Amino acid sequence: EPYKGVYRVSWDALRFETDKKTLAAWIQAEWNIQETLDGDQKRDSKFADFRRRYFVDLESESEDDVNEAKKLLNDAFTFGETLDLSSSVALETSFAKIIGKQGYIRAWAWKPDKDVKGNPIPEADQKPIQQFVVQQAKVAEKRRSSQSVPF
Repeated sequence: EPYKGVYRVSWDALRFETDKKTLAAWIQAEWNIQETLDGDQKRDSKFADFRRRYFVDLESESEDDVNEAKKLLNDAFTFGETLDLSSSVALETSFAKIIGKQGYIRAWAWKPDKDVKGNPIPEADQKPIQQFVVQQAKVAEKRRSSQSVPF
């Protein structure tokens, strides 16, 4: 089940990954809940609470690649770090700066009513998908409730 709420999280992973079959490459980011400010409580799992793939190709100047790089840089900046995009090696070296940093995420569930081709999905087959955004501390802390729970 997707999480719904506002959470203080730690950035626990940032690494390059490649699909062995398609050879598609991305940067995998993972965060784990440290405190529930408002919303669903943390559940035990062997997987990261939140995961995102950034499809960044440093050699490409396509709009999609530039936008993905911006998303990664913005999320890192919100966590208080700047990543080095001058080369793949420099970028990977700068990953270490962000691991373990604390920040905030607002999460919600979304049920798509159409598939990737635009065809309607029957309501019985609509499954909730985890959505989230990285938030600034001052915005997230406004949602802190009296039931906030640290882990």
